[in-house]
Order: sequence, then structure tokens, then C-alpha cells
Amino acid sequence: MVRAVLCTANSRTVEQIVDMSKIRSQLNEQLRCLETRTEAQTAILLELNDYYRKKAELDGEYGKQLEKLAKNIMQKHKNERYKILLTFEKCWQNLTGTGSFVLVTTNLGAVQILLDKVDVTVEVASSKWNFNVK
Repeated sequence: MVRAVLCTANSRTVEQIVDMSKIRSQLNEQLRCLETRTEAQTAILLELNDYYRKKAELDGEYGKQLEKLAKNIMQKHKNERYKILLTFEKCWQNLTGTGSFVLVTTNLGAVQILLDKVDVTVEVASSKWNFNVK
């Protein structure tokens, strides 16, 4: 009778060991899948970080060029203000003289420069985005 109980206990123990081994292998497979997914997502986040950094640099350069263009046009037409205005010159004066067109260009340039100063960084470990102004 004692022997029958021991055999039953041993067969249960073997079944439990087999079940635990299956569960352990499933958990290891899930862990490998999670690690692969985390690596892929980290690579995407780093690529996005690089993209936005380069875009900010381009925005800054573009903004400086716009401000330079607006400044040159305003200076040129400021010096020519006392000339006799012809029809096309009046049209140009209306666009640039009141500052409507050039002011928009100047403001757009300032916005682009501000976009360059925004620093977007990704903290991969905590999966958080940080926005800092330089």
C-alpha cells in the first residue's frame, strides 16, 4: 500500500515536472518575442528622434533664409520709396510697403527658427518623449 502511494506520488511529480517544463519553455519563447519587439520599437523611436532633429535643423535654416529675404526686400524698397511709382511698382509697394506679404514671410521665418530650437529627444528606457527649448 505504501508502495502504491509512492508510485502515484512519483507519477504526479513527473507530470508536474513535464508541465512546468512546458510552461517554462512557453515563457522563454514569450520573453524572446518581447525582446525582439522592444528592439524593433527602440530602433523606430531612435529613427524618429533623428528625423525630427534633422527637420528642426532644416526649419532653422529655412527660417533664417526667409528673414534674410524679407529684410533685403524691405531695405531695397525702403530706399526706393521716393521714386515716381508706376503701376507695377504700386502693386509691389502694396504687397511689401504695408508689410503684409513681407511681414508674413518674416513671421514665418521666426516660427521656423523657433522650430529649430525645440529639441525632441526620446528616452528609450522609459519610453517618454521630452521637448526642450535650446
